Amino acid sequence: MKTKLNDSTDKDTYTFALSFFRQMPLACKAYERPLKGIIATRDTRIEPALSYINEHLHEDIRLEDVARAAHMSIRTLSRLFHDIGIRYNNYLNYQRITHAIELMADGGLNINEIALETGFSCAANFNRTFKQIMGMTPTELFKRK
Repeated sequence: MKTKLNDSTDKDTYTFALSFFRQMPLACKAYERPLKGIIATRDTRIEPALSYINEHLHEDIRLEDVARAAHMSIRTLSRLFHDIGIRYNNYLNYQRITHAIELMADGGLNINEIALETGFSCAANFNRTFKQIMGMTPTELFKRK
């Protein structure tokens, strides 16, 4: 069960977590890439969109699909992502790669299966995106395990 932290239920913990995730990339450059997919904002209007993305990572989801599911216009959703400092496609790819890393850690699936399970149309697109975000290929990460 995932628990959502918000400032109305526990303001001190929320403020600490928000500060932590904003400062982490500055403290340790090694974590900068994976942390770019973490959104730290007080604007709750984007939460339905983020939930939809996380629930449908394995599908071919477009910005239009997410906006419709979140009951907002494409322009509004794009502006919310812009205000946070990340583009929709970048956020989607970060979430997909984060999920791929979780699947890799679980074992049992090969690279092609992980690519399809995380919403990539083929392993080549998955490998390219993985390397852009993580700075190494999935195979290189597998070898580090």
